[in-house]
Parts: sequence; structure tokens; C-alpha cells
Amino acid sequence: MRETFSSLIQQSQDLISDPSTTSTQSGLSGSETYIKKQINQIVRDCQARMGNFLTQKIATATTVANQQFYYLPSDIHTIDAVTVSVAGRNWPIQPVELDRWLQANRTVFASTQFPTYYLRREKDFGIWPTPGSSGNTITLYYNRIFKDMTSTDYTTGTVTVTASSATVTGTGTTWTVSMIGRYFQVTTDGAWYRVLTVPSTTSLTLETVYAGTTGTGLAYTIGESPEIPEQMHQYIPYCVAGNYYGGVRRDSVQAQKMFNYGYRGNYEDNNTNPQTAVSGLSYWINYYNGMGRDVTGLVDHGVLLGSIFNDSFTTVTGF
Repeated sequence: MRETFSSLIQQSQDLISDPSTTSTQSGLSGSETYIKKQINQIVRDCQARMGNFLTQKIATATTVANQQFYYLPSDIHTIDAVTVSVAGRNWPIQPVELDRWLQANRTVFASTQFPTYYLRREKDFGIWPTPGSSGNTITLYYNRIFKDMTSTDYTTGTVTVTASSATVTGTGTTWTVSMIGRYFQVTTDGAWYRVLTVPSTTSLTLETVYAGTTGTGLAYTIGESPEIPEQMHQYIPYCVAGNYYGGVRRDSVQAQKMFNYGYRGNYEDNNTNPQTAVSGLSYWINYYNGMGRDVTGLVDHGVLLGSIFNDSFTTVTGF
């Protein structure tokens, strides 16, 4: 089931039997601060190991005549593919290593609309041959880095929901645009919906229509939630507890048991081979990675790593 940042914090505190929010020793973080950081680190680790459709995002920009390099999105991790739209068709372009890129750019080549290569650098990427015209759409398919969760659940007031409607009306609420992208749940319903817009402090719109029963004066929750599959959420607190026992408590035996359950779904299973996992984070990472770039089950495990180098250019257009 889906867990929010607040519920993950509570479950982690339950496992380590420490509800404290302040430190009793000089120089140490309070346990809740420690737990919050560990939750985000574990989620980031899972996301980094799941380079597939679950973490994929699309961004677009437009070509500028005679401009070769373009800024990358700020949340990029790895590039899956790049296309440039020319004459109504999307032309895929191929990644190259630095030596091939430098060789290509030594060639005297008249500017053209039809691209062939791209080179990934630290903060931008280049297209070869240099675009000869402005206004063509560059589409970047990439795996993103998700931002850390920072906000606890919001439950103030009550809500009115209508079956088959995406609009939610609040009473006694003070909703803000910062809640866009978080998850909404009516307490008595159980289903989660992502928040699409927040037009006012008492109105919000869901990404999909509400599938439950119409109701008024209902308790609800709006919370941040890990952007990894729901099946993985329940194991995150165990990994948090493993880090806590292994670090703060200096209890390696208890730490190992928590890690075993978090990554393998079994307190006694300390096998490090992820291929043999039948539950836990390791199992689900392998399961979803087996789907490749979409949900067809067709998998291409080839990894293309772009070269990164530093140089100066007068103009770079961003996504």
C-alpha cells in the first residue's frame, strides 16, 4: 500500500522504539531528523537502481539556428533518447563518445536541419551537425532525480468529494500550490490520487476522477509519498532501522536483521544475491527493471554513458 512521508517516519520510529525529536548528546541530530534523511536516501537509492519507465520523464526545447549546445533539465539523471522534429517527423539521434564527437566537429559540414549525434556533458548536451534553423522541437527522454520529501501530512478541515469528479472542495482548509504533485486520500476510502492543481485554499483538482462514493464532511490526508512502486514502501522503514541500529546503536546483529527484512523480506535471509530475492526491495527492483523502458516486458539492458567535459560557450538554451 502507498505510504506517506509521515507514515514512514512513524513506522521507522516504531521499529527503533525511539519517538524522540531532539538529541540527548551534543553534536548529534535528533532521531526524527536522522530518520527523515535516511528515508530520502533509501528512496533515492531505489530510484537510482530503477532506470526504467517508472522514473522516465519527457522534456522539450526548440532549436536555435547555428547553436549546438542546450542545457539539460535540472532533475536529469540519465538520458534514454533524444529526437529532433524536422519536416513533421521525429528524428532519433545517437549518443557518441568524446573522440567521435571531436572528429565529427572537425569535418567541414554545412549547417543542416537533420541531426545525427548528440554528446552528453555535465550540464548540457550538443547536437551534430549544428541545427541550421530555429523552431524545431528537441525531445529529451530521460530518467529523473526526484526531490526529497520534506513535508508532513496535511489533514486540517474536511472535504466534499463527488463520484466521477476530479474536483475536491475543502471546509476549514488552507491548501497551497505547494501541494501539487502530492497524494490525496479520503480516510474512509483508502484509494490515493495525485493532486493536479490547487485553484484556491478550499479547492483542488485530482489527476483522475474520484472513484469512491460521494460524501461531505469527510476526513482526509494530503501527503508526500515516495515516487517508487507502492509494493516497496513497506520495506523502507526496515532499512531506516537497519542504518539506525548499525550506526547510532552500534548493534550490528539487530541492524543485519532489519536489513534482511528490508531488502529480502525475511529477517533471517542475509543472502546478498539480488537475483534470489523473493520479497523486499531487492525483489521489486529486479521485478520492475525486468520491464525495461515500458511495461511490455521487452528489455534492453544496454547502457550508453555519455562523455562529460568542461568548455565554454557563449549561448546555451535550456529546457
